[in-house]
Amino acid sequence: MSALPAGTYSPKGAETCVNAVSAAYADARLSAQENRTIAEACVTVFEGPGVANTTCKKDTECKMSAGLRCVLRGGSDTGSCQVPQIVTGGGVCSAANQSCAAGFHCGPTDHCDINSQAGEPCNDALPCAPGARCTLAGKCEKKLDDSSVCTSDEECLNSLCARGTSSQQGLCVSQMTLAPNEPFCVDAR
Repeated sequence: MSALPAGTYSPKGAETCVNAVSAAYADARLSAQENRTIAEACVTVFEGPGVANTTCKKDTECKMSAGLRCVLRGGSDTGSCQVPQIVTGGGVCSAANQSCAAGFHCGPTDHCDINSQAGEPCNDALPCAPGARCTLAGKCEKKLDDSSVCTSDEECLNSLCARGTSSQQGLCVSQMTLAPNEPFCVDAR
């Protein structure tokens, strides 16, 4: 979780966000699923200024409290803020508001193509399948298992890199214990 949120404060989702954080931290352990739940519940609290049809590269550039998300077009890393209509794999995604289901992306032929697997090419317009990430070399690589050295949550299979904000490296984990001497808690003080 970022210490400094980006965007404009929107109170619409604040209570849901606070409740998700409270529930996740109640047992002094933070699991990968709880971390995802917090991210989903809190994403609309700080949002971008983009209204419908505004150019964007990511969801946080759009007015998410209005249901807008950044819908990317086939072969491009730029899209527009839209209320997405989800299209299944193989379906046509040519309309500006059509977004492909998880695990698929809108390809250059305006059809929902499957995301790249480990070892296959990737970029902003050609994302990797779940469980893989795009390296700087432009190739999908399996995400890191627990106990592997990491620098960000995105590198880890369970989306948790346990490290302090002042530490450059941490370890991939499936759960963090929230205790006074843990790096996450030390940095939160």
